[in-house]
Amino acid sequence: MAYTESKVEVISPAVLSGAEGDFAYDAAGALCRVNQPCDLFAVGAQITVVLSASAVLTVTRRVAPGLATGVVAVVAFTIPSLTPSGTIVWHEPTTPVSTPLHAPVKLDAGDELVFVFVGGGVGAKWRPWFEAYPRPETKENNADFIKGVIV
Repeated sequence: MAYTESKVEVISPAVLSGAEGDFAYDAAGALCRVNQPCDLFAVGAQITVVLSASAVLTVTRRVAPGLATGVVAVVAFTIPSLTPSGTIVWHEPTTPVSTPLHAPVKLDAGDELVFVFVGGGVGAKWRPWFEAYPRPETKENNADFIKGVIV
């Protein structure tokens, strides 16, 4: 079950305020915080007002909240003009832009996904979209666990 259909909020929905109307953005960017370990398979934008011009969506991952240190590109892609309202335009992660990653991207609690939306024309509105599945936190995928040596 994809994040958007699950009851577990592995990544926050990037709410700016209650006045924004169902998470619709006319801002150039949005920030989504990772709440628990998860596997990220795709990112994109749900268009909430038809685009009168093409737009570019760039998504990056920050491993240190609020800092430029450790920023990793996830994907950048073009959203075509006249994309109708209600459409989700998505892409799987790539880095650099032309080279596919081995999906999924492993996200950890505390990471941030930064969505930057440029263009789209006057009045363009969108909201972040992603496909992520919870990943159980175990001693095998947590660097704070070190297996002892039998004496």
